[in-house]
Amino acid sequence: MKQSQRVVKNVLAGGLSTALGGLLQLGAVLYVARHVAVADFGIYSFMLAFAFILQRFADFGISSILIRDFAIEPDRIGDVLGSSLLLAWIATVGLAILMYGAIPLLPFNHAIALMTVTMGVAGLTQIQCGFHVSALRSQEDNELQGLSFILHKVVLLILTVGLLTWRPTLWSTVFAQLSANLFQWWLCRFMVIKRYAYPRFRVDLKLWKYLLVESIPVGAAGVVRLLSEQADILILIMLTTPKVVGLFAGSYRLSAGLRFLPQAMVLAVFPIYSRAAAAAGSREDFQDAYERGVRGFLLIAIPVALLFLCLPGPITVGLLGKRYLASIAATRLMGIGVFLLFLASPFPFLLTAINDQRFLFVSCVIALVTRASLDLALAHTFLYLAPCIALAVAESLLVGMWIWRLWQLGHPLRLLDSAWRMAIAAVLMAVVLLALNHHSLLFLAPVAAVATIGYLAVAIRLGAISVDDIALAREGIKFIKPMIDEWSRSASERRAS
Repeated sequence: MKQSQRVVKNVLAGGLSTALGGLLQLGAVLYVARHVAVADFGIYSFMLAFAFILQRFADFGISSILIRDFAIEPDRIGDVLGSSLLLAWIATVGLAILMYGAIPLLPFNHAIALMTVTMGVAGLTQIQCGFHVSALRSQEDNELQGLSFILHKVVLLILTVGLLTWRPTLWSTVFAQLSANLFQWWLCRFMVIKRYAYPRFRVDLKLWKYLLVESIPVGAAGVVRLLSEQADILILIMLTTPKVVGLFAGSYRLSAGLRFLPQAMVLAVFPIYSRAAAAAGSREDFQDAYERGVRGFLLIAIPVALLFLCLPGPITVGLLGKRYLASIAATRLMGIGVFLLFLASPFPFLLTAINDQRFLFVSCVIALVTRASLDLALAHTFLYLAPCIALAVAESLLVGMWIWRLWQLGHPLRLLDSAWRMAIAAVLMAVVLLALNHHSLLFLAPVAAVATIGYLAVAIRLGAISVDDIALAREGIKFIKPMIDEWSRSASERRAS
């Protein structure tokens, strides 16, 4: 299979699995909301958040390092993954013992504390799953990762419905989450063993030290990014009223849900960045991958941002209701945040590929301090608009620092020729949206889809995308037959062996 076909296959696999899996998970959450008390649903939401944060903290960026290293040296998957999994199990068991031992100290009743810790253990099982997924992503088998993600959500939904129907208590939701996570771990392990190698546990202190040293800046940067996302609401809670927090949170949640899409897309090209950065004499290859990736995310970021900038009223009222009319201005400002969200997506992976994780961490800390400082300075004056302004300024500073760093390392970003062509297409799309923004969201949904297609057509017609990019896209779309041939060949080889 050609590289362009792998990229298209993986982008589609990531996008579709994220969308479908998200809908299935939403179904499970809504079922819980309808079958437990409101207070219990609040506890359930807290437990989910706790499990997610614990999982991200315990992984601490090791998965990203494994993707990078496996992409460069696929022959070492069995040995490195086996040793990494042993390290993960040591961390999992150690943290589980600490959490269960700390139950008497938690500020909850015993039952809630026990459920919360058990949900945390369910989150920790995702570390092993994530390490296996790293192998799948490094070899650009994202369709297998996508399949495991969707099946995990299917099992979660089935177990949630079945257990809550049988016994409508929070313990049913905890067992459903834990069982679904264990199923995904088993499935990903099965795929890795069948596809690549059997990862045997082994003690390798040198490898453990390497993984921890390399991953700590990446993991710390991820934690800082999580803190940045929560800082706005925490500061508003301290300085304003719950209503102000709610008006901001409504608009913020509309845009925050989109962050999974660029993340799924960029993971499809991370192995390409890693191999281009590691190969001798491949500065031109890395530069080409860098510019092509950022150009692609810029092309997608513009129409998504325009929807928030031009249709804030229909989006806010249509999705949140008339109670959030005051949030329209915040939704419009969030358009800038959405644009920066997409544009920033490839840079953490680009910096990790060139082994510059320390700058990634430092730049994220600077952005966090800037964002929190602006929140504190502007909250009393601009209320729920303050975090929107802080987000735009901090993320612009962050993207600027990342572009400057890569430029300093010999990789300038030369997109001016493409950017002005995209800008013309964007103006035409904005004119159409603004002319019709007084209609309802139901009417505007198909109009927005047609306007987005028109934007892409105009941008491509004006030459915002190079002839080479178009040729690669056309070549990549024809990935289905090569993918089937590759699966058949792999199956034949396994039967022969």
